[in-house]
Amino acid sequence: MPLDHGDILRAGDSPTHGRGVFTQVAAPRGAVLEAGAVVPYPIADGCGSPVLGCYSYRFDERTRCLALGLVTLCNHSPDANASMDIDTDSFTYRLVARQALAAGAEVFVDYGEAGPAAS
Repeated sequence: MPLDHGDILRAGDSPTHGRGVFTQVAAPRGAVLEAGAVVPYPIADGCGSPVLGCYSYRFDERTRCLALGLVTLCNHSPDANASMDIDTDSFTYRLVARQALAAGAEVFVDYGEAGPAAS
């Protein structure tokens, strides 16, 4: 069952890997696809957790964070079509289109930039 998030994104089954995030409408390059809050936590408090580690992002050198939104379901690609921008001053994030996206496109982020593979 798809989970709608406003008019822009929805979660659904991914042909790439399990669940994924998809656009519901076309989005131009630079469009903010999603924005929301992050909850930071010290790496020592959960980075080793297989659950938190898979769904958290790098906040700063000693801290990870959980993003409260569909971005946690985005799959990885080294040729990501979106980027995760975290503002450590306001404890917020923005998921931004790196290129124009057609309606129905799966949204990918590069985990090596800020996501689960970064430490």
